[in-house]
Amino acid sequence: MAFNILDHVQLNDKNRAQCPACLADGKTGLNLSVTKNGAYKCFRGCSPDQIRAALGAERPGRAAQVAPPPKPTGITRAQVDQAHERLLSSKHALPWLLERGICREAINHYRIGVARAKVGSGHLPAIAIPIPTCDDRWGQKKRIAPWADGDHPAWSQSGISATIYSTNTPTKPEATWLCEGEWDAIRLGWAVKHSELADAIHVACFTCGAGNIPPLMEVDRLPHVPIVTLYDLDDPGRAGAKKLQDRLKDRVSVATVPAPPGAQEGWDISDALCAGFGIEAIKKAAAAAVAWVEPKRANPLRERLQTNDEMVANARDYVDWLVTDLLTPDELFIVGMPPRGGNRY
Repeated sequence: MAFNILDHVQLNDKNRAQCPACLADGKTGLNLSVTKNGAYKCFRGCSPDQIRAALGAERPGRAAQVAPPPKPTGITRAQVDQAHERLLSSKHALPWLLERGICREAINHYRIGVARAKVGSGHLPAIAIPIPTCDDRWGQKKRIAPWADGDHPAWSQSGISATIYSTNTPTKPEATWLCEGEWDAIRLGWAVKHSELADAIHVACFTCGAGNIPPLMEVDRLPHVPIVTLYDLDDPGRAGAKKLQDRLKDRVSVATVPAPPGAQEGWDISDALCAGFGIEAIKKAAAAAVAWVEPKRANPLRERLQTNDEMVANARDYVDWLVTDLLTPDELFIVGMPPRGGNRY
């Protein structure tokens, strides 16, 4: 029988799956891409023979070829610490963070640093948020020179896939508060960590922005407790929260970030904390979050249906009955009964 990779893996909605050879090597992630005609490729570098060997389906007369191990991605803990030390002596990055309300203690705790980001043919300094990936390595989400004017991109990501960045991780949380971005997650995570909710609330965000959702395998890394979104007060934030709620349904409730009357478009959880809305106000907003409601499907035919009593009530004064007080002429009736109830006669 011809080998078909689709007989051995389960695809997600983007035709991605876990690579059998990666799994055999203790690596996780949706590294295998499969086309509709069954062609497949591992983005970590596993060869087809290695994949078939992991499944016990080697090619007849051929031994699996040994490919060199993939190069590690991301940076080491030592490099994270070096970037953090650079930030502590920076003239632009440190004041920018402090002005945004991220205190020195939080900067130290989350090991925020300064790194270089490639922009076009050159490089610019950037504030780097280290995000754990695997094997004691970190990716860097970089905010490119936010203190400088120019048309350079706002963000750069290195070694980071669409994943979860958590800033408060209690052992047995009661709920997850999900922010729209890393700065909000840092501000809220630090505030929760120093409140009576430190052991009750998991705080996190997605690294891919409000309009995107990581693969469900990544989302399942969140604690299996209710999720409350605290996305920005603008159209992208509202659309992103609804998209997540439609995907995860009753697992997600949508909260409104506390804000003063007439708050500007894009008001976020960092703005709320800077404006003096404390943990109690955010807790109240989370308690009032709107739960998912299964949408009702419109059925125009159902709206036109009438019961027999309604038809009799609307009938003319004089009626030629086919069946007295039951069936009238020139009308369509549907008569139903359970199976074997004599409806064929």
